[in-house]
Amino acid sequence: MIHANARVAILMTTFNGEDYLSAQVESLQKQTYTNWELYVRDDMSDDSTPAILQHYSQSDRRIHVVTDSVKRGARDGFMHLLESVDAELYMFCDHDDVWMPEKIARCVETYDEQSEHNIPLIIATDLKLVDEELNVFCESFWEGKKFPKSWFNDKYYHLFYDNIPGCVMLFNPCAKKVSFPYHPQTAMHDLWVIASVLWHGGHVVCVHEPLLLYRQHAKNVVGVRNIPTIGQQLGQVGQLFRKTLTQYDASRSLTSMGFPRFLLLKTYYSIRTHLLSPILRP
Repeated sequence: MIHANARVAILMTTFNGEDYLSAQVESLQKQTYTNWELYVRDDMSDDSTPAILQHYSQSDRRIHVVTDSVKRGARDGFMHLLESVDAELYMFCDHDDVWMPEKIARCVETYDEQSEHNIPLIIATDLKLVDEELNVFCESFWEGKKFPKSWFNDKYYHLFYDNIPGCVMLFNPCAKKVSFPYHPQTAMHDLWVIASVLWHGGHVVCVHEPLLLYRQHAKNVVGVRNIPTIGQQLGQVGQLFRKTLTQYDASRSLTSMGFPRFLLLKTYYSIRTHLLSPILRP
């Protein structure tokens, strides 16, 4: 059992985040759970983001700016941090959101309640969608998308789609271990970690509380995307097929299935997702 004061490593990668970065960092500083450390690397921003990070790191010893001279992007930036940092528990953090004060505490508490800690585990919370000014336009991401509870631990679903953004996850070292090496064709870090956990005998435990304000704005590098309709996808058959080949290439390191089965599964999950998941609009 993890003791109630486990050290949590919060991993953040930034890029031109001057408009929202301070609000996010200060929401971390307001957490009721205080035994956390923030490790943040900047992806060569050309605004005041580096200066903001230096300010907070100088005033709060829990905040560490990780020097990195390589332009990595979101996926590789997060995975680089995860590989570099050792901790009892890990969380991903976007630079433009706002965490509710009890977010870390609820995640650690839920993790501590689990009977098995020697397997890959992810604790995931719900979130609220907000606009640039933090006005809520969706009270529950999971309810808004109509995600059935069975999907959260469906290892096949997570080869194609992701209903658990990285920013809502807390996970253990076992989950980190099975996530490396990661495939260079994987779409994003969070999707890879979830799929790796589920395909290595782990599972996801959901906290059905929205403990994060997930800001949607014009500068989002990663965010909620409207899922194209089947009709739109049929109009982009070539692009869709290339994407499917890329997904299959990445998935082969986790599964042993052949391409025909993979294609049938993708068709099935695409139809099921579009029939059951309405498009979210602000």
